[in-house]
Amino acid sequence: IALDDDDPVTVQLKNGNILYVGNEVCQIYDLTVHKWRMVSSIKKNVSGSTAIILNDGNVLLMLGGFQKEAYIYNPETDIWTKSF
Repeated sequence: IALDDDDPVTVQLKNGNILYVGNEVCQIYDLTVHKWRMVSSIKKNVSGSTAIILNDGNVLLMLGGFQKEAYIYNPETDIWTKSF
């Protein structure tokens, strides 16, 4: 894993894997092969941010601080979508 900041966000996905969201890098730890793999990144400052799993398995990332943005990550398609 390439750690790129002091305050990353991590969340456990519905399949048990771990999503790591850093300022420049996003990775998923795959529990079946015990390895990290790179996934798409939003390239935003995630310090102080919060992530939760939604009922559909997607991840809602709410940026911290004065940033008034949120993103939805779909682990099936590896796509981030700006929520607001």
